[in-house]
Amino acid sequence: MKYEITISEVPNKIDAKQIKALRLIGKVSLKDAYDIAEYAKGRKVIIIASGLDERVAKNICNHLIGADLNANMVECENKFPMILLPRVNVNFEWSLGFIVKSYGH
Repeated sequence: MKYEITISEVPNKIDAKQIKALRLIGKVSLKDAYDIAEYAKGRKVIIIASGLDERVAKNICNHLIGADLNANMVECENKFPMILLPRVNVNFEWSLGFIVKSYGH
């Protein structure tokens, strides 16, 4: 059985312990953890990770709850580990000099 982790009712002001707890999800960077928190604001419920083994999901969920985030783990059908990374929802293009640059959200 695999599990997903959801968070809901993210406060408008995110503190350092919440960002630190979010970084546990796949060892994401500080920026990615901050982006996840920003993305979650104003949304009722979001899935932040899916396809996790029970012990991994429990560990992450406990850290999120310990950081005063409203987290929950539920069984899911997804068999492959996935995490939410809002930066994926940005368009990229190649520019001169072969540098990838973003051009919108």
